[in-house]
Amino acid sequence: MVCACSQAARYCKACALLRSARQAFRLPMTNSWFSFPLTLRPTRQQPMLPVPASRSLMQTLTQLEDQLLADPLGLHRAALLDQLAAAAAELGLQQRLPRTAVDYLQLEQRRQACLAAMQVITQVWHRQHTVPSRRR
Repeated sequence: MVCACSQAARYCKACALLRSARQAFRLPMTNSWFSFPLTLRPTRQQPMLPVPASRSLMQTLTQLEDQLLADPLGLHRAALLDQLAAAAAELGLQQRLPRTAVDYLQLEQRRQACLAAMQVITQVWHRQHTVPSRRR
């Protein structure tokens, strides 16, 4: 597959992290995999996190880049990181409850996806708001 942001033969780091997050949530992978929003889904036993159907925790990468480009102070970035940190903490707390090995693995994959999404947000914001170094 080709990275959608650079059309290179390999994925850039942000696309690779987002792809791994999408795989952890078992979202469909197509040639335009950026078009599917990333949400936390409830399990059969207990709801993981209350996520309204109208709003997802993570937008598509293009929407995210547009929002972070319009956020020079990093306020929106901080709000997104806080939401993902809270979700990761909640998943960590749920892992401490008695669970089967399969449930524990699913919780860990979702927690790792939240942490990966935090890295994507940080990397995209810094890529857009840092001055490139001058080479001589």
